[in-house]
Amino acid sequence: MKMSKKDQNLLLFLVGALVIVVVWFFVVSPMRQKTESLRMENSSLKGTAELYQSINMNKDEYEKSILVLEDKRDNILDDYPSNMLTTDKIMYLTNLENFYVEDVAVAGMAFDVVEEVVPEVSEEEQANQAAQTTTDEEGNVTEAASTTEAAPTTEEENAENQGLHLYKVPVNYNFRATYTGSKDMIEYLFDNGYRKSIRNMNLAYDTETGQLAGDMDVDFYYILGTDKLYDPISIPPVRKGVPNVFHTVEGGDINSSLSAEDAADAEDEADAEDTEEESEE
Repeated sequence: MKMSKKDQNLLLFLVGALVIVVVWFFVVSPMRQKTESLRMENSSLKGTAELYQSINMNKDEYEKSILVLEDKRDNILDDYPSNMLTTDKIMYLTNLENFYVEDVAVAGMAFDVVEEVVPEVSEEEQANQAAQTTTDEEGNVTEAASTTEAAPTTEEENAENQGLHLYKVPVNYNFRATYTGSKDMIEYLFDNGYRKSIRNMNLAYDTETGQLAGDMDVDFYYILGTDKLYDPISIPPVRKGVPNVFHTVEGGDINSSLSAEDAADAEDEADAEDTEEESEE
């Protein structure tokens, strides 16, 4: 079958239009989208590159600032011991009493449970964590993995984890003190040893002694996770009494082991009994 010139031109026009449509949708349009995506990515990378160039230009200043901040951090960590034992708490208050022996007397102390100090999460951070959710194909909403893990509840678990963990050691003690001694106690707490804080303090005038009676809640702190080793507190020698509290004679026959002093006492008692008998007669 022979096509007319008109039909041939119409067919060529339709084939050309079809080629144009195919090229537009499958070649030109994807290339335009890819070009736009690359342009936006290039714009973003250009801003990042400018930021890195600015950081690199101020590299020396940033390194100096980092060293200053690290020095400040180390100075802060030096204010905290690596551990706080019961012995440390007792001896600290004992040394306080001995230092102000005429103005302060510790009447008793009580230790509360040691607890980890966990930073509070701001409302903005809570909102960000709540917004970190994903929806699967079935429409179920699952919470995204949090970037911060829950703090372990024991010191052993924290010791196995990297990072610093701050602990608070609450101590309550009762005392009697003069007016000057009550002020000296506060000064002693903050001028000696590691970081501490006074949570509560109650004072009342004792009419019988003319002194102040009260109690104080003091929080001691220590940090796990540093390279600092535990430094045990110095404990002075404890007097254990005399070697022989009953002054018994060691060695020999127990029936014949009276000392000269005991024999003299026995002789004095016998003379006293003779004197009493003679007076009765």
